[in-house]
Amino acid sequence: GERSPGRVLRAHDSRAATCLLMGDNAKLVAAHQQGFVRVWDLIDGRIVWEAEAHRSGLKTISLVVDADHFVTSSCLDNTCKLWSISKGKCLAIFREHAGLVSHMVSLSHPQGRLDDTRILIVSGSEDRTLRVWLLNDRDFARKSVFTLEGHKGDITSLLVQDSKECPQIVCSGSMDGTVRLWSMDSGKCTGLLGARAGRSHRMLAKPITCLRFAGERLIVGDSFGRIVAWDSLNNRKLYQLHEMRANVANIQVSEDISKVVVLSSANELVVFDFMPYETKT
Repeated sequence: GERSPGRVLRAHDSRAATCLLMGDNAKLVAAHQQGFVRVWDLIDGRIVWEAEAHRSGLKTISLVVDADHFVTSSCLDNTCKLWSISKGKCLAIFREHAGLVSHMVSLSHPQGRLDDTRILIVSGSEDRTLRVWLLNDRDFARKSVFTLEGHKGDITSLLVQDSKECPQIVCSGSMDGTVRLWSMDSGKCTGLLGARAGRSHRMLAKPITCLRFAGERLIVGDSFGRIVAWDSLNNRKLYQLHEMRANVANIQVSEDISKVVVLSSANELVVFDFMPYETKT
């Protein structure tokens, strides 16, 4: 039979935009379209902290890797804000984008050119650029350290790859149908999936909608429902997994990388047996 929920969290004054579990899974950050952010204690169901993050409405929210901070972006004024849950306040405002900030990721960066870095936050915008913000104890993201340019369309997805084989790489998908790989050491593009003979062309015919790593392989979904596996280290297409009836809304990969689960906007759910080292086209 139908199972009852363990707990129902109420007191929503507006439609929820998104929610995220904190690192200890004991707290939930819920963002609301009218601009409010609430932090819930999942043990007793209390609201432990709340704030009006953006008066112009809230677009998205992203957790920062240290589990005490999160970042929000506005629907209208193109700003992002860094929040501390323990301090209960906004620590910094990012103002440099010329368009709506649609995606954000964060990563630790313990070495390289930014050798004093605690955390980097990468924001992707409808202004077709990504900006990299440095967080440290002296100056919380007053100015971006890199502006990453090259896409010819809005940024539609962001993903971090951090492994021994491919350290400190951020992947960005765009409305222009390409995926770019960016080094966080140099702030430069290190790969363009779909580049041939020194010229860039569209990797897929339609905008990129979803990115997910499966080991060293990058799984890419587009608005035509196509799902393609790429060798991100060598900028090489491996094979097309499947074609959905509608655009790819979400991709998940099992912990052992043996299964890939894809959800389309038409509520089509497909599970694939994935062979990460297969190279058939």
